[in-house]
Amino acid sequence: MNPFDVAVLESVARVLGDTEDGLTNDEIGKILAAVGIADPKAIAEASALPGTWIRISKKDRISCALDDHQRSSRTGDGMIKFVKSAMAPVRYIDRHDVLNGRLDRLNEVLSSVALEVRPDGTIAWLKAPATTVDQMALRAGSLTSELARRSSHAKVIKYCSVELLHKSNFHAVEEAVKGVFDRIREETGSTLDGAELVDEVFAFKNVTPMLAMSKLSNRSETSEQAGFMLLLKGLFGMYRNPLAHDTRLRRNQERPISDHELLGLLTMLSLAHDHIDRCHNVRRP
Repeated sequence: MNPFDVAVLESVARVLGDTEDGLTNDEIGKILAAVGIADPKAIAEASALPGTWIRISKKDRISCALDDHQRSSRTGDGMIKFVKSAMAPVRYIDRHDVLNGRLDRLNEVLSSVALEVRPDGTIAWLKAPATTVDQMALRAGSLTSELARRSSHAKVIKYCSVELLHKSNFHAVEEAVKGVFDRIREETGSTLDGAELVDEVFAFKNVTPMLAMSKLSNRSETSEQAGFMLLLKGLFGMYRNPLAHDTRLRRNQERPISDHELLGLLTMLSLAHDHIDRCHNVRRP
């Protein structure tokens, strides 16, 4: 295996040495020892004066270890071994969310050198490397990364973050759509759902709406409000109602929801949340 660019090593170290979601210092030490890579922290501690505390971040510890090994061996084998050991499935029993999150982030990085970490911990070659940020996110299947890149509304991810990590498109769609209507209820105090909720909250003909996107003082403003009502009703009718009555197994067999469709829907729901942000509360129920 040819040596990797230092930027790749640093990006891998950033994922696996993340302050909150990365490996622990104890895990890093054990993995380095297991794959035969010198540990810069252990080396520094061995040469330090008694009682001296060696401070090195987890990211720098991994990055320095991989870079030093690569320089001495003139191969990139050390990084491959470290990643394979760090991503061994046995380390993630009852921690599936952590495994999926790391897989997405690592694969986003490794796709730039035509590599992919599979769920079983093995590393495979891709046909070609990703050359843009968009390609890296899509190759990795990292929908959360792509949503973040698009500056999607925070509430979109909030309502379906667990489902995205579990790569359950069926449940992610259901929860994300429910989230929009749940937010409307929170904003207004209404107890309705679906088309009835939209009519009660946004209807403006011969009644003062609970939520208004504008002053509704001209045809353009009233058309926008009416169009938003149709959009919300369409999303509910197309996704919320069918999924509420279908089992995941049946849906996946007859008309599965692809990553492409899910990304498009979540982008649309982000737009819906943006429009709700614009609304002002006119009356309570």
